[in-house]
Amino acid sequence: MTQPPPPAGTSEDEPARLVDAATGEPLPMADMRGEFARLSRDADNSPESERAFIEGKIGLITGDPRLSDEEKRAAIAELLERSRGDS
Repeated sequence: MTQPPPPAGTSEDEPARLVDAATGEPLPMADMRGEFARLSRDADNSPESERAFIEGKIGLITGDPRLSDEEKRAAIAELLERSRGDS
């Protein structure tokens, strides 16, 4: 999977700083990559949990009032195709 380029004037070692719009002061940030990696590694990847995840995504798609029926069908078909590893 390709990553978008970092914002101008930043690097991967120094992420862009978020600034409080009201004060102009930098907002506190924490590097959560290690925690995310641990959670991902420890996640339940059983077929049942993966199926529940896909069903939840389908529920989000079908409940989105901004999508037409055709867009919903296409989005669900793409989701199912990707979940099977056919992408």
